[in-house]
Amino acid sequence: MARRFGLTPQETRVLRAVVDLGGVPLAAEILGVAISTVRTHVTNIFDKTGVRSQAGLVRVLMEAASPFAER
Repeated sequence: MARRFGLTPQETRVLRAVVDLGGVPLAAEILGVAISTVRTHVTNIFDKTGVRSQAGLVRVLMEAASPFAER
């Protein structure tokens, strides 16, 4: 997914944390960065993937992981 959408390593790390942990505040705490930093990365991820919600990101991740997804 990182290559498909041109995500930076830090954006990829933040995306994984937000999805795995369930939200921005906990991701920020675990990653040791400010909530505003995570929100900035999430905004960049939204722009690059064309989605506007965390649920949308999960959907895109699920589609990318599907064996039927176009590569």
